[in-house]
Amino acid sequence: MPKKSNPDYKDKVFALLDCYENGRELFRKADEAKTWDYPITLKDEHKNDPKLPDNWLGLVERVISIIAKEKYNLSTYDNRIEIITAGQMMDAIANIGLPIGYEHWSFGKNRIAQEKQYDAGGGMAYEIVINSAPSIAYCMEGNTPLMQILVIAHACFGHNNFFHDNYLFKEHTDAHSIFDFSLNLRNLIRACEDKYGIQEVEELIDSCHALKYHAINRTAPPPRKTAAELEEKARQNYLERASQKPTSSIYSKILPKEDFTKAANDNDNDGGINLGMEENILMFLANNAPHLPEWKRDIMRGIAGIQQYFYPQGLTQVMNEGWASSWHYTLVHDLSDLGLLNDSMMMEFSDSHTSVLFQPKFDETRTIMGPDGQPKKVNIYNGINPYALGFGIFADIKRICMEPTEEDKKWFPDIAGNGDWLSTWKFARDNFKDESFILQYLSPKLMRDFEFFAIHDDAENEYFEINAIDSKEGFENVRADLSAQYRRSDIIPRIGTFKYYDKTDRRLVLRHIEQDGKPLDKKDTDAVLKHIYRLWGHPVIIETVDEDMEKTKGRLSCPENIFSLRRR
Repeated sequence: MPKKSNPDYKDKVFALLDCYENGRELFRKADEAKTWDYPITLKDEHKNDPKLPDNWLGLVERVISIIAKEKYNLSTYDNRIEIITAGQMMDAIANIGLPIGYEHWSFGKNRIAQEKQYDAGGGMAYEIVINSAPSIAYCMEGNTPLMQILVIAHACFGHNNFFHDNYLFKEHTDAHSIFDFSLNLRNLIRACEDKYGIQEVEELIDSCHALKYHAINRTAPPPRKTAAELEEKARQNYLERASQKPTSSIYSKILPKEDFTKAANDNDNDGGINLGMEENILMFLANNAPHLPEWKRDIMRGIAGIQQYFYPQGLTQVMNEGWASSWHYTLVHDLSDLGLLNDSMMMEFSDSHTSVLFQPKFDETRTIMGPDGQPKKVNIYNGINPYALGFGIFADIKRICMEPTEEDKKWFPDIAGNGDWLSTWKFARDNFKDESFILQYLSPKLMRDFEFFAIHDDAENEYFEINAIDSKEGFENVRADLSAQYRRSDIIPRIGTFKYYDKTDRRLVLRHIEQDGKPLDKKDTDAVLKHIYRLWGHPVIIETVDEDMEKTKGRLSCPENIFSLRRR
């Protein structure tokens, strides 16, 4: 049974604040002093209590924690808040957010791009939060007191709770081990650079990064083992390898022994071994490439593990940002209702909140100063803002639960008027990803609010057609089309292993299943094939088939011509 909310959360908040001199005014006083590093002083009778926060940010986190957990029953990992500079924030963004990571030229390239954007007047993230235990939230040192309150609510309780409870994060990530995993990978890469040379390792990482979107297990991985279990497994693997006779068969690497005969019987007349549709290509290569030394396999497995860690984030951006934005909105208003924030803080909050959730129209422009010093209009539309869409859907769910219209009752009979918006929110948080979330909860009202409509691009006849607008059938088509935009197979081509020819030239054949008639880009595919060839060591072919896998629509291969694999 879920824990019921505690109506005494207000008493707990005030009891905590009353342990400090001017405790109930400390948030407002920090705003007046314009510093989040505002000094706080425990009253004499509480000075020896080690459980009480000793700084302003810690007090903010503790107050919001009481509201989030006692009023709304939000479960989270423990929070750790770190204040960083703009330069450190750019470093974190460039290095995919993890505080411990390996070095690679691509991260430096990202860092330079971030700095140029910032110097040109571009914005800077207010925070970064890491899916770990404890969860680490990086807050900018330049944030105002109100912004620190907002980002703590957003990151430490919105994102943190989503990481903690959404099914994808539960199944695919281990928040408790990511730092150890990243540290071990960095140390391995540094050791290999010292032993085998920076260029050799760099080229390997180049190839791994080229396959980063094809380094994912879509099904949930097995539970992580303890260090002792891993050590014992490694010892058993060593003993098993030492006792085996050398073999040229790839069966022993790809299939368990009981499937040897089946695989052999499944071979077509052309002599190729059917491999099945293994879409984690990087891990497949790490385990099965014929000539790779073990250190390269270990690095490849490590980078594939990092990509697996980020897999749920790519499928839940709308939900995750919508959830965090909904909770910073809710929790900041709770603080205001308790009298802890003043009017100027709420005005600043409103300005920041609406800016983050702003959704430009398709043809919306803004006047900026051009390089010649003259004003010019530029289009500011950059697709659908995930913050705006996610927040909009969660707000609409709450409206449907509390104040449904007749239209809502027709489209959402299970939740319309149920009066329990919080449980409905949590059910959505736990069980959906962006694709299914939109398909389940986008309402006709929100479609009208965002002015959504569907366009059909007829590439063959070179024209566009608006084929769905605000109507019953149109709404269903718009909802389905919008949902499909967040489907991984519509964003990342679906490619997996297909055949291996061990009796001839050891070529590896990959299969691309074409989705909605979308072909592979030849230039990009040729570049990625070169990296696969580098790792596999023998010819690599990728064939495109239709969605029914009955018709072959094209093939690309490597090597095609004589070329250099070295990065220029």
